[in-house]
Amino acid sequence: MDKESVASSGVVRRGVSLAVLIIAVLVTAAIVSGAFWVQRKFTATVPAQSVPVVTPVTGVVGKPSGAIAATSVGVPGAATSAPVPAPVNLTNEEIFRLKAPSVVLLQVFDEHGQITKTGSGFLAGPDETVITNYHMIRGAYSEKAVFQDGTTADVLGVSGYSSTDDLAAIRLSASPLGPLELGDSDRVEVGDRVIAIGSPRGFQNTISDGLVSGLRGGQIQTSAPISPGSSGGPFFNQQGQIIGVAVAGVTNAQNLNFVVPINLAKPYLAGATVTPLAELTAQNTVVRPLLNSSVTIAAGQNYELPIVIDENKMDNAEIAGKFQSSGGIGGGIRVYVKEQGTDRILYDSGRVTNGQFGLRLNSGVYRLVFDNSGSLVFPRTVAVGISLRFVR
Repeated sequence: MDKESVASSGVVRRGVSLAVLIIAVLVTAAIVSGAFWVQRKFTATVPAQSVPVVTPVTGVVGKPSGAIAATSVGVPGAATSAPVPAPVNLTNEEIFRLKAPSVVLLQVFDEHGQITKTGSGFLAGPDETVITNYHMIRGAYSEKAVFQDGTTADVLGVSGYSSTDDLAAIRLSASPLGPLELGDSDRVEVGDRVIAIGSPRGFQNTISDGLVSGLRGGQIQTSAPISPGSSGGPFFNQQGQIIGVAVAGVTNAQNLNFVVPINLAKPYLAGATVTPLAELTAQNTVVRPLLNSSVTIAAGQNYELPIVIDENKMDNAEIAGKFQSSGGIGGGIRVYVKEQGTDRILYDSGRVTNGQFGLRLNSGVYRLVFDNSGSLVFPRTVAVGISLRFVR
């Protein structure tokens, strides 16, 4: 091969090598560029996964409690507790307007149909049940409830009572309204404001207010007035819930009154058996004869019989008797009962030749007197029969 051919062949080889090199470079650049484009696209379309952050809870072992789970914030599906609404206080005017229609005036009658006392009570349970004091049914033969609007209902009987706590649940024949809301007397604190509704001296649905002055011996002491006739009435807290039942006031002290906690009355609301008042009075009455003989009282003389009422702390008693005189000249026999210490006369027959008497008394010492001072001459024989009835 001549030199020219060789030279030409070398040029060709160098040209081919150069072309192959250029092609290889271009292919490599294309591959690198494509890989960069693919990586950039993948990075743009797939978001990076965040690593969860766990905050340790001190003192919690194992599964979080419901209280802790309820406080989780920003976690899908986490439980959230609704805020507890603050109690709404009512004004005295609102309490009276809303609650007084369900407070009743109670009229108590004896076996002769005569009113012996009045008091208060309130609707507090199903089946027209009224809560009041036990001493408002003690010795009663019948009762009537009078509502604020003038509606009246007969008391059918007693479904539960406690002479110790001075509480009673009585059942009415009908009621125009439903029961009032009962509170929790265990939550009562000294300094709480209370509102009372009752019928002092028969003035129906009188409202008064005061403070819880103390918690003493299972009773609530209050500065709110409690007068005779208010017994058995409700005491409300500022939310209009009943927290107690009026029971007593100290007459010779100012603003010293006591309330039975309402929680003590709640068990008596479930009583299914109703005992008529007259039957209960008969069950709880003890009759003791004091004197069943003839007494000779000389002209111008008196005969006195001391009576002490303090048996088993039964502070409600009735002394009753009959007398018949004969003989003598002049005025008749006078029979009277006086209270020892004050000499206050509680019963006086006047000058008569015969008669009968009956008197309801509280604990104390009394004297029953047969006065024959009106007779001028000759003894007068007086036959007497006397009994003392204690009512528990």
